[in-house]
Amino acid sequence: MVDRLKLIPRIGKSLLFIVVMLFLICGIEFFLFSLSPGMGEQIQEYSRQGGLLLSYLSWFKNVIIHFDFGRKVSDGALVTHTLKYAVWFTTKLTMGALFFTLFFSITSALLNTLQPRKWYTRLYYSTLSVISGFHLIALGALAQKLFGLAEINRVSLLPILILALGNGSVSDAISYLTQSFERIFNSDYIKAAKARGGNLWINAGYEMGISILSLINSRFPYLIGGAFIIEYFYEIRGLGYWIITGIKGREVLYLLAITFIVAFAVLLLNQTIQFLHSLLDPRLKKEKLY
Repeated sequence: MVDRLKLIPRIGKSLLFIVVMLFLICGIEFFLFSLSPGMGEQIQEYSRQGGLLLSYLSWFKNVIIHFDFGRKVSDGALVTHTLKYAVWFTTKLTMGALFFTLFFSITSALLNTLQPRKWYTRLYYSTLSVISGFHLIALGALAQKLFGLAEINRVSLLPILILALGNGSVSDAISYLTQSFERIFNSDYIKAAKARGGNLWINAGYEMGISILSLINSRFPYLIGGAFIIEYFYEIRGLGYWIITGIKGREVLYLLAITFIVAFAVLLLNQTIQFLHSLLDPRLKKEKLY
């Protein structure tokens, strides 16, 4: 019970850290927009009643308390309503690519480490090569769009786009996890545990979990950026599409909302990974609750 109570301050500190970082990140962007030609006039109009700092504080308070990002300049629509589908699509694309990367990198690393010369390992890699090749379909669809050869249903390409995005990071992920798993299974600790008849997976599981968490933490921002590029090229109305639209339309609150959402996702994942890392790493057991 005591341990659970000690978790509360840590969770509170993590949430406070996320809020402070969001305040600083969006604040820097807000003040940079105020200096930008075109967007500066919009910021001044938005801030004419309370000044620049008070206007930003009011906007940030509404976001945190009411999840209200304000209204678009062009048509007065609520930014939150407009971005609902964008957040949902970008989340599906990013998480799908992350799952693709994790599944194939973990299974490949295990086969490379434990059964490197078996026939099914070679068969597995052949299958992976075929699946990875499906991203060429996405490139073909892009060529159709660029050259106007045919109309395509871009949203129906989601599975192929997930493969294309995940395929871009799976090779590095396999290499990283293979090196990590080989180091773990060849360590003196695991060899001693195996000699004593201990459960190999229980003893190696914590270290493997740490490596997988580190991979997730490093791949997630990369995959979000890749999703933005894909959405822009295929004109799919995800967050990447609306970033370009917001820049062209000089929609300051739109861009601030997207920055807030992406920064929140990255910071929340980072804090969650750190917390899970402290639970898995025996060297941090004394520190994990403080």
